[in-house]
Amino acid sequence: MHSPSSSLPAGDTAARHNRHVVAQLEKSEIYRDYHQAFETTTGLPLGLRAGGSFQPPLQGSKQANSFCALMAGMNKTCAACLQLQQRVEQEAHHEPKTLECFAGLSESAVPVRVGETVVGYLQTGQVHLRKPSQIQFKKILAQLAGWKVTVDWPALEKAYFGTRVLARNQYDSVLRGLATFGEDLST
Repeated sequence: MHSPSSSLPAGDTAARHNRHVVAQLEKSEIYRDYHQAFETTTGLPLGLRAGGSFQPPLQGSKQANSFCALMAGMNKTCAACLQLQQRVEQEAHHEPKTLECFAGLSESAVPVRVGETVVGYLQTGQVHLRKPSQIQFKKILAQLAGWKVTVDWPALEKAYFGTRVLARNQYDSVLRGLATFGEDLST
């Protein structure tokens, strides 16, 4: 007899398998314990998502950035954030990768493997790696105006300048620890 999954393209079956593996990892005690410890210790959000899932990975985290939450609420800016997530995932296939969004916040992904196959990514970020400036904020406002985005400008400014700032060496240390955890999850 012919199983339903055998009629799906190989990529669909692999993607479904990866989502299943990641869902199991998310439910595991080791992930839940590490997630809580990571967010409590670093103050940064942590997400685990299957490769190729086109959804915000840090949404719903207690440590999610309020500026990013405002951006995720609008179609044009949400699309820009999701495109960045896709890029960071593509570039993090072999090792952890950090990219900067249009607003200057850093996002990072650490690959989680089963054997040689990347099944998902640990993701964190939504931080400034250098102190934000009014000049930078004005460029963001110009970009948002170009996209015809309507937003509560005072709330956006407060959230932007309230975003956590970490020194690059501190952030790199956080990523090294996250990479070690990614390797542990892989086993």
